[in-house]
Amino acid sequence: MDAAAVNKGGAVKDVIKALILSVIISIILILIFALMVKYADFSEGVIKPVNIGIKTISIFLGCLLGFGTAKMNFLKGIIFGLLYILLSFLIFSALSQKIDFSVMSFWDIVFGVAVGGISGIIANLKG
Repeated sequence: MDAAAVNKGGAVKDVIKALILSVIISIILILIFALMVKYADFSEGVIKPVNIGIKTISIFLGCLLGFGTAKMNFLKGIIFGLLYILLSFLIFSALSQKIDFSVMSFWDIVFGVAVGGISGIIANLKG
């Protein structure tokens, strides 16, 4: 097996690991926020910014904790950000038992790719 094949396999493992971690982080943060909403009086305007914050934290921590090597982290981050947005859409659509493509916008995808790329660069600094 050549070095390029090993690196590609490592990159795929890093992205999968980051996806698993980020989905777990998202679920935990959403449950915490749901408890806060239940016991506090939040306006409707708070939900969207908190949702964006949860996505940002989840993508950032997924990259930081999931990427093992410093090779190709920018590219891995872009791919991971895209996959995270798509996977989180599918998971939360399944939980709500309806798929509404109007909820996911082009800007959600751009946001996920941008945050993933930036987080991948930051993950390079750790190793």
